Amino acid sequence: MPNESYLTECLEKFYELPDIFILELNHPKNLQILDNISDRYGLELSFVVILLAINELDYLNLEEYLAKRFSLDNQTAKKIADELKNLYLQPIVDRLNFLSADQNKTKPTQEEEKAIITDLFKEKLLVELSDYQPTINAINQRIFAWLDREIEAKKKIENALLQNQETISTISLNLSNEELPGTVGNWLRCFATEKGIDNFSSLSISEFLGTSKNTVNLKNSERALLKNIL
Repeated sequence: MPNESYLTECLEKFYELPDIFILELNHPKNLQILDNISDRYGLELSFVVILLAINELDYLNLEEYLAKRFSLDNQTAKKIADELKNLYLQPIVDRLNFLSADQNKTKPTQEEEKAIITDLFKEKLLVELSDYQPTINAINQRIFAWLDREIEAKKKIENALLQNQETISTISLNLSNEELPGTVGNWLRCFATEKGIDNFSSLSISEFLGTSKNTVNLKNSERALLKNIL
């Protein structure tokens, strides 16, 4: 077990990392993956991740380190290293690469980045809206970078939003005399029908939320979520 002074030194270095790094490494969904691996093998792996994050441990030497640190046979050490890399670390690396504003980055490519953003608006919008503010800011930068590069980006994002089947409300809404589920796409269609597609102002949104027959029975939490979407 590392001594206390070394632990403290490593933790201090860890919390000097950029906020976006720390938030992703400590994100609840990622920590759950790390906990699952730890529980599967009966090991505490959090400090291993810290060592990797501050470059105190070389990624290529992870298997060897695990074998020595926890007195494991090579086969077990390799299995744990592979799971850490494939299930926990690589998805975070991919996410951080996407969030990076470095104009010289090679991964993801611009085409891959466009696909990630399109998928976000089509299937993961509610998840991303509930994320940490630094992460939301970084995502917004990637969106605006695409909008600046490509004239068709706005239309592609709009189409993805209209296809979004994530649920905003438990109640259905009436659109052109048809009862539809309260999804992101349907609520956007409802707003466009009642207020106009180019009328996304604070005043029109407030009017829609306060006077539309479709919003009258929304829960407060659903109303707040719909406001954020609009």
